[in-house]
Amino acid sequence: MSIYRLIAAAILALAATVTAADEFESAYDAGRYAEALALLEARGLEGDIEAQGMAGMMHLMGSRLYGTEVPTDAESAARWLRTAALNGSVQAQYILAQLYEQGIGVPQDSNRAAAWLALIAGQTLTFSIAQNAER
Repeated sequence: MSIYRLIAAAILALAATVTAADEFESAYDAGRYAEALALLEARGLEGDIEAQGMAGMMHLMGSRLYGTEVPTDAESAARWLRTAALNGSVQAQYILAQLYEQGIGVPQDSNRAAAWLALIAGQTLTFSIAQNAER
């Protein structure tokens, strides 16, 4: 599966989970993607992790998915995804790992990609151990 298909799927998944999303959803559903992105970025600056990740993915997909409304900007995508990843978004951590692996918006760096994937694996293991302890 290409990274762009993965990102498109993640965008759709995150669109359903972004909190307080009435304005965003209205703009996005109406095809006003630049407005939707601006709303996400404003919420991202306020610390909304889902909005940070979604903004990053919209920048990454850019004109491929949103036409002239949102230009493709891999560097901005990486900045927003890194912010979301550092704030604990597993989806953003995974996409950021893929960006480092492929050198999209960031210098290609397999070691950083592996570090992000190891972080995800550690979180999954910790969750699994905790889940088993509750049984």
